[in-house]
Amino acid sequence: MVYIIVINGRPILATSILQFICICIARSCAYFMCPALVMVYFSKLRATTSFLARTPVSMFLQGDSHELHLYCGYTILFFSVCHTQAHLTRWADQGNLHICSLIISRASRDSSSSSSSRAAS
Repeated sequence: MVYIIVINGRPILATSILQFICICIARSCAYFMCPALVMVYFSKLRATTSFLARTPVSMFLQGDSHELHLYCGYTILFFSVCHTQAHLTRWADQGNLHICSLIISRASRDSSSSSSSRAAS
C-alpha cells in the first residue's frame, strides 16, 4: 500500500506507516527548528536588539541575549538530531541506507580535494 499526502503542492510518498510517521517527524522537526534558527541569528545582532529594546516589542525579549542564544542552540541541536534520525530510519525501512555511505564518502572526498587544492596554492 502506498500512502500519499500532499503538503504545499508537494506529494509525499511512503510505502509503510513507519515511513509516513518518519516523514511527519522529520518535517515537524524542520518546521519547529525554524524559529530557533531565526532567534539564534537575531540574538547576536547588537544594533537590532538595542533598537527593539526601545520599542514595545521589548516586553517579549529576554534580558540576556546570550541565554536566549544558548537555549536556541540546544533547541536546534535537539531537533536536528531528531530530524536526521527520522530520515535514517526511513531510509533503513526502504532499504536505502547505503545512501548515507555515498553522502559521507562524497563529502570526505570533496573536503580532501579542497584541502589539497588550498595546500597547493
